[in-house]
Amino acid sequence: MAVIFQTLFSPLTVFIWLASIIVATIASPFGTSVIAEWPMRAVYWLVIVSVSVVIGYAIRAVSIVLVGIRRPVLLDVVMIVLILLVITPVIWGFTRIARFIPETDLMPLSVVAGYVILCASVIVVGRRVMPGFEGPPVDIVRETATEPIVQPSRAHPPRILRRLEPGMHGQILRLTANDHFVEIATVNGITSLRMRLTDAIAEMEPVIGYCVHRSHWVAHDAIVRVERQNTQKLYVVLANGEQIPVSRKYRVNLERAGLI
Repeated sequence: MAVIFQTLFSPLTVFIWLASIIVATIASPFGTSVIAEWPMRAVYWLVIVSVSVVIGYAIRAVSIVLVGIRRPVLLDVVMIVLILLVITPVIWGFTRIARFIPETDLMPLSVVAGYVILCASVIVVGRRVMPGFEGPPVDIVRETATEPIVQPSRAHPPRILRRLEPGMHGQILRLTANDHFVEIATVNGITSLRMRLTDAIAEMEPVIGYCVHRSHWVAHDAIVRVERQNTQKLYVVLANGEQIPVSRKYRVNLERAGLI
């Protein structure tokens, strides 16, 4: 779950992060115009926006674990509810404790909650319509495969799971060759085994997946979408937010699967 934070510092995310701080400092929304000195407003919004972004990423990771990625509407609703429950008291409490705003001008908790749910709804919906919100600017090639996803039988999990510690058991998202080791990313984190990538792929049966690079194999069910950074660079985005490069040699595997 923690690997989803790898996209936290993508160019577009950082741009929106900084732009939000600047716009909020200048516009002084939600009653912060009472903070007369702009450096103090900048500090206030730096803290509020930064904390909200980090907490928002954590909430998205938790929501994906709880709901999965195949029910986007339910996923968005869960995210908005969790943001409301977690970020509202954080903002309200910080504003009162830090004393940036006089006691007489503080907004009630209900008003703060209203602003939080409004902002959360805009951001969550924006993620659905804005390409590359969590990665480099891209053109979305295709959101998901058109063919139905075939789940492996629970009675026959991939053999490679037997090699993993119990805490790492769960859906395997990708395999990556790293010298004499294979890095295995599951929904519960990342671990490594000393073995060849070809052997690891063989032990993934009956899970359906594709080699997208000489060093990367990804599970079909872990692919959220395929993205294009430019005419040469293609990526698959996984359920944990990772972007895995697709080499020209292995692109045909995704084409045959109907992903691109």
